[in-house]
Amino acid sequence: MTDKIRIGDTEREKVLNELGEHFAAGRIDMSEFEQRSSAAGAARFQSELDALLVDLPRKGQLVRKDAVAIWPASQADLVPVSNSRPLVPIALVGVVALAIVILLLLAL
Repeated sequence: MTDKIRIGDTEREKVLNELGEHFAAGRIDMSEFEQRSSAAGAARFQSELDALLVDLPRKGQLVRKDAVAIWPASQADLVPVSNSRPLVPIALVGVVALAIVILLLLAL
């Protein structure tokens, strides 16, 4: 009966954060991120949230470096799933924001 366990905002937020990390890592594209995020926001049961992450590696899970096969050729081919946020998207947002500010100042 675990498929009928009701969830709350905390559980939805955790899944949304995980989806954001998978989007930042390039595992899902913008369209899929938006669809899954919308479904997470509307989810009422744990099974609905689980379905959104079933094809994505979970935190702490090991995945292949080349992400080609399910089973690794050796232990050396395994890397942990990153739990940290990448700096590139953050830096890109900063550069874009700075460019907008400069363009606005030049327009004055």
